[in-house]
Amino acid sequence: MGRELLASLGAPNRPLRPLMDSAYAGNETIQLALDFGCVNIPWNAAARTNAMSNYQITTDPARFDIEAVHAFLSHSYWSPGVPRAVVERAIQNSLCFGVLLGSAQVGFGRVITDRATFAYLADVYVLDEHRGKGLSKRLMDAVLGHPELQGLRRMLLATRDAHSLYAKYGFTPLAAPDRMMERHRPNVYQESAAELKR
Repeated sequence: MGRELLASLGAPNRPLRPLMDSAYAGNETIQLALDFGCVNIPWNAAARTNAMSNYQITTDPARFDIEAVHAFLSHSYWSPGVPRAVVERAIQNSLCFGVLLGSAQVGFGRVITDRATFAYLADVYVLDEHRGKGLSKRLMDAVLGHPELQGLRRMLLATRDAHSLYAKYGFTPLAAPDRMMERHRPNVYQESAAELKR
């Protein structure tokens, strides 16, 4: 059914990719949606409770609640005070994933990438009241299963307290930290705001 549906929409006929999450196993429509980059990925209700089946992951920017994403990021430990305009520009120039409950934005993550060799995973979050339901794992499955993020030589991220989550997906401490450098301006948003007030 799923293959015929996507074929009618002009999707190429090619083998299914194996999925990391067993919750997707056997659901051809979801497998094909991931393989062909369709933006909405409903979870298999048979593998989740009725409540969990209401969650969706989307890469469609039109469905993102920018206000909600900004509200979280501007109070996060990694981007305090980030202006809304910066969040909007970041979303426009990244491959983004939104976790939705109905129309409510309850999680988010974005990937900065050339879609060929390198990617950086950033701004990943799930709201406190929706944690403990496996949403972060579903989000990571969707990110790493995205067709435009296959075959990359390197993917990086930075985290203060989610090492155990990312380790399950193959992330490790830097193998050669002496080869890595950064230009870090942790107070750039506050500095920019102060300059505007002058």
